[in-house]
Amino acid sequence: MVRSTILEAINHLRDSGYVYTIPNWGTVVRLGSDDITVVVIEPGDCGIFRIASDQESERLGLDPEAAVFVLEKASGKVAVLPADKVEIHGPEH
Repeated sequence: MVRSTILEAINHLRDSGYVYTIPNWGTVVRLGSDDITVVVIEPGDCGIFRIASDQESERLGLDPEAAVFVLEKASGKVAVLPADKVEIHGPEH
């Protein structure tokens, strides 16, 4: 019972982006996890890294020439995120 509760808690923290698990090693608390956006790439999604436009830099509070990650979901929704604050996973992370 206790083990299943612990595993459930770890899964919740992982899904929330606060920890990550290294196979055959253990679960690690993510440094600055409140600043990291976990992106799950699903079939049909497309993502690229590029230099932010002036408007994106201003909106996101980035330095000029900073990189961004642009995610276009299969649904057509587009998100632009600071590249240094993104962790990308496949659908089966």
